[in-house]
Amino acid sequence: MGWHNGTRRRKRITRKTRAEVTRELRQVMSDIEAGHVSYERAPTLETWMATYFREVASGRVRRSTLSGYEHLTRSHIIPWLGRHYIDKLRPQHITACYRELSKTPGCATA
Repeated sequence: MGWHNGTRRRKRITRKTRAEVTRELRQVMSDIEAGHVSYERAPTLETWMATYFREVASGRVRRSTLSGYEHLTRSHIIPWLGRHYIDKLRPQHITACYRELSKTPGCATA
């Protein structure tokens, strides 16, 4: 994918056939040439949640509701999922979080 800020960027493409790999490679190269590729790393869930509360939820819910949401997120979600990058968060991470939260007294996960 070339160089960005002194770091070489690569993308691994794996498909069933050589033709599919070639097609995907052409698509990636087209996206790069069109400027549709972002070299910024996806945020962690913790960073994204902070941005969401600040920029989106603050305009949609009452201050007391927002405060409650932030508290629950900091107390229960961030310790388990906060370190994961958004683009790397998988269903098994969320399932493990639910499993652990179900063991917490007073924390309903229905």
